[in-house]
Formats: sequence, structure tokens, C-alpha cells
Amino acid sequence: MRPKKRIFIGLLLGSLIFFVLITYGIFYLYFNRVSYIYQNIMIAALAIAVIIIFIIFLGIGAIVLTIFSTKTYPPLQKLMSMAVKILYPTAIKLGKILNISKERIRASFIEVNNHLVLSNRYKVKPDRLLILVPHCIQKSSCPYKITNNIKNCKRCGKCQITDLLNLSDQYGTKLAVVSGGTLA
Repeated sequence: MRPKKRIFIGLLLGSLIFFVLITYGIFYLYFNRVSYIYQNIMIAALAIAVIIIFIIFLGIGAIVLTIFSTKTYPPLQKLMSMAVKILYPTAIKLGKILNISKERIRASFIEVNNHLVLSNRYKVKPDRLLILVPHCIQKSSCPYKITNNIKNCKRCGKCQITDLLNLSDQYGTKLAVVSGGTLA
């Protein structure tokens, strides 16, 4: 079962509401005439909070618009990114309060992010792509080690390297085999 995008979007909106409530608290303190010294600080904090909330609101709106239209809007990319960067930690904490597991929130975030990335419809030349695979897909009994040079493969067909090399040749992409995650 695929994760629901609405979990992450709902938590983003909940986080936005949280920030709106904090801004309201600042607004309330300002108008209840806290000492004069703090009034200027409150005005500055209120202005910054309103600007941030507006940017976040536009970012969430852009995310929802992109999901529903399956089309990307380049001018809104930065707003979407900012909204997610600002609200993601709060969304995780809100999810914890609402008893939603981190894994479920992350899965929902990945689903939203994948949708946003796929809506970009990037056009990349094949020679700019790299297929990166772990060495464990090579048959362990093979005498030809390919981690240093993929061309050492004799294409015997006993492991998946042959298929990957054929795919790489067919589409003109680069192929690399690495010995571990750190190296990748």
C-alpha cells in the first residue's frame, strides 16, 4: 500500500497553524501594552513572523498545486523548498504528538517529494547519467573483479552485470560498480 500524501501535507498545515498561533501570541502581547521597550521588539518579531508565515503558506499552496496539476511551476520551487525545510521538523514533532510514526510521516514525505520531482520532468542527456550499483550484484565466484574497471566483465551472463552493461550501452549512460556505501 502506497503512503498517503495527505499525511505529510496535513502535518505541514498543522505546523503552519502552530506558527500562526505563536504569531498571534506575539500580536496579543504587543496590543496588551507590554512595556515600551518591548513594543519595538514585538513589532519586528511580528513583521518577521508574518513574512515567514506568508512564505510558508505560499510554499504549501505551491506543493498542493503541483500535486493536483502534475505540472511544475519553476518560480514556486524555492517557496516549496523553504516551506518543507522550515516545517518538516515541526511536522515530525506534531506527528509524534498525534501518535503518527516517524516512518509513516517519512514515507508520506517521500511520496510527496517523488511527486514533486517527477512533475519537474527533468531532461538529462544519457551521457550525464550514472548507474551506480553495489559490487554484491556480481557473482562472488567470478574471477574478474569489476570494482576498479567495469570493462573487466566478460559478459558471461551469470550475474546481473551483463544486463546492466547492455542497458548502459543501449542508452549511452555511464555505469560504475562500487565496493561500499561510503565510496558511493
